[in-house]
Amino acid sequence: MTDPTFSIEEDKVGLGYCIVVLWTDGRREVVTGFGDRDQAERWMRGDSEHWLRDVPKRVQGEQWVNNRLPKD
Repeated sequence: MTDPTFSIEEDKVGLGYCIVVLWTDGRREVVTGFGDRDQAERWMRGDSEHWLRDVPKRVQGEQWVNNRLPKD
C-alpha cells in the first residue's frame, strides 16, 4: 500500500487548521486541532510517520484530533 498524501487546510468547522489525509483508495481523514499553519507543518514533519505506523486499520476514516480520536 502506498502512503497517503497530507495537506493543510483551514479548519472549516473549528478554529485554526487541520490536516487532510488522502489515502490511495480515496478515503479521507482529517486531523484537527492545530492553532496555526506552523503547528500543522511540524506535525506533518514529525508526528505523521508515527501516526501512520500506529493508526489501527479499524479506526481509519474517523476524525482525529492531534493523534487521538475524540472522546465520546
